[in-house]
Amino acid sequence: MNYYKLFGAGLILICCTLCGFYCSYKLSFKLSFFNSAIDFLSRLETNIRYFGDDVFKLITLSAPSELSEFFSEKKTPFTAYWNSSVQRLSKAYSLSSEVRRNLTEFGKMLGATDVEGQIKHICVYKSVFTTARDNFQKDCKTKARLYKTLGFFAGAVLALLII
Repeated sequence: MNYYKLFGAGLILICCTLCGFYCSYKLSFKLSFFNSAIDFLSRLETNIRYFGDDVFKLITLSAPSELSEFFSEKKTPFTAYWNSSVQRLSKAYSLSSEVRRNLTEFGKMLGATDVEGQIKHICVYKSVFTTARDNFQKDCKTKARLYKTLGFFAGAVLALLII
């Protein structure tokens, strides 16, 4: 038996398995976005209630460390600022169109009403993102296991084909 074939088959098995683990990791990375977004909304609600300052400052102050790079203070109109931040977030976290749409709609009304209206608006979207997180978390458990298993078995089949 040729040792090069065994070595190549082993490398293919390892690479496919690692690919499955990477896909599983991307799911958990996306789940961390939902947790950070809910944390952001909670902080924003508190800061609006107690500070009532400029929307740019409140968002920068409220953003958790994972999302702070997406919400750096800019001198553009708020809607353009928010939409560009949502676009960068969607590329970094591979967000679905529904989540992007919810984030864009959230930004449209932010800063447009009085303090109580903004707090109610934040509470509505906090429940929307909590529901989305819970649904994604259920899917994440099964899909993460599926990706890992699929990666290993795809590598095993390819390795057997080489041998």
